Amino acid sequence: ISRLGWGRNSVYMKLFILEVAQLTSAYHSGGGLVIVAKDIERAKEIIDGYDHHTRPTQDEWDSATIYDLYGDYEEETYFFPDAGCC
Repeated sequence: ISRLGWGRNSVYMKLFILEVAQLTSAYHSGGGLVIVAKDIERAKEIIDGYDHHTRPTQDEWDSATIYDLYGDYEEETYFFPDAGCC
């Protein structure tokens, strides 16, 4: 993924997309998690800094979809909790 005006030779950040079984303390506790960080170690640090129930397992990290981002991006975190059935 690239932003116009930036070269495609250097990776500046990564986009991590995870499906997480324990995202919240709600009855339907799973959901999706998106993190923009320079590497997986930094992504894990970002999640560890949140004071809630989000704790992706190693298997969930291993199954993450990861994209290289080219351009000027900042660290971001997005939570997509399971809305449940009712």
